[in-house]
Amino acid sequence: MALRTPPSWLQNGSHPAENDRLTATGSLWNSAGICDYGDLIVAPTGTPSMAVTIAAGKCIILGSQTSTQGFYIAYNDAAYTATISTANASLGRIDLIVVTVQDAFYGGTANNQVLFQVITGTPASTPVAPSAPSNSLILAQVLVAAAVTSITSGAITDTRVIASLADVNITATNVASNSLAVNTVASQTGKAIRVNNSAGTQVFAVSPAGLVTFPDGTTQNTSSVYNPNLTVNTQTGLTYTMNVTDAQKLVTFNNAAVQTVTIASNATQALPAGTQIQVAQLGAGQVTFVGATTPAVVTINATPGLKLRTQYSAATLVQISTDNWILIGDLTA
Repeated sequence: MALRTPPSWLQNGSHPAENDRLTATGSLWNSAGICDYGDLIVAPTGTPSMAVTIAAGKCIILGSQTSTQGFYIAYNDAAYTATISTANASLGRIDLIVVTVQDAFYGGTANNQVLFQVITGTPASTPVAPSAPSNSLILAQVLVAAAVTSITSGAITDTRVIASLADVNITATNVASNSLAVNTVASQTGKAIRVNNSAGTQVFAVSPAGLVTFPDGTTQNTSSVYNPNLTVNTQTGLTYTMNVTDAQKLVTFNNAAVQTVTIASNATQALPAGTQIQVAQLGAGQVTFVGATTPAVVTINATPGLKLRTQYSAATLVQISTDNWILIGDLTA
């Protein structure tokens, strides 16, 4: 049968369990795995022994006997102890800890159950992990070294993965609607991520074109490569007023005569607290820094003064609060 519908939506007819699983496969799950981070984690027993414990939790298991078997859900409501077979006297081996669905409908078993299993590996000088049974989720690998009498945490390799949701548009809501929207995040075109606050206002987004919008409204195209190198703004005139484009840049001054640099009021050139501007004197003309007086007074604090000391001296301007700056570097009065 190629075309199916959820069996509970039909009034009459047969209702195979496979149809129920395929309903979850199409609408809920995209891949198998545990449901929450702590689910079914494998650990040594409290008292050293040749056993491991499997924590409580839930998981999604993909049926692997046919291509239309779908996903099974398994629940473990209490810690379970799984026994590891006696170690080989001279060779190590790798065992698997798995959770397996046995479904008699697909043959190979007379049981209809879900169970934990230890799949014992083959001892070897270079051991390899055995294959897992059909319809299994591998939770951990256990290295059983030669002649060991207990399993330690260092012998356990966690192989759990988180089950992923199907490629659908998902909106999580609580009291305020639209508190989180993840719009079809997958490998197809037209995908986007949008994170909203509890009031439903967008605070972060990635557009289908790859444009990231940050909470402060600024944007960044994710296709551009981050460049840690400073952009250099070269100034050769006798006066210059710092502006918003100079943030996180190096501004150089190169003139034989004295150059005066003004730090504008935040009302004119709005820069956030923490803004840094690197400055350097390349010419013989000494560079002096002054704060604007209108529309608000700008204060610049420095020791010993507000001038670069000599040719090739450099300094850093930092705005520590609105219209309050500190100048740090090779300075003079």
